[in-house]
Amino acid sequence: MKKAAPWLMLGGRVCVVLILLVSAAQKLRWPGGTAQYMEGVGMPGASETLAYLSGIFEVAAGLAILAGWKTRYAALAVSIYLVPVTWYTHLAVVWSTADAVVRDQETYQSLKNLSVIGGLLLLAAAGPGAHSVDRK
Repeated sequence: MKKAAPWLMLGGRVCVVLILLVSAAQKLRWPGGTAQYMEGVGMPGASETLAYLSGIFEVAAGLAILAGWKTRYAALAVSIYLVPVTWYTHLAVVWSTADAVVRDQETYQSLKNLSVIGGLLLLAAAGPGAHSVDRK
């Protein structure tokens, strides 16, 4: 397992980053739709500018994690960022809707975000592994 560990760390980084980059692409391609969704779920400060800034942050932090550059800091920053994102875009919807299907879907999305946060916290604790810019 020791010989495989650097490759497992690289694979883990790739898997965690995929959702960030896909999410960022959506925000940057359709900032108006993202802002409209954020406004619809009651997120304060919802705007196209916030959508762009979120997308840029996700790309920058995602690429840093992928490359293994300042991974611990980037992973910690994204995990902190995901707490209010999860609260406003998923958990608040769970608690405010009477629609059981929407509640179930948003509960799933909340749990997915918590899983990503867990993976990011593990990266923050363990570092990126040998196959990284930081090589730690």
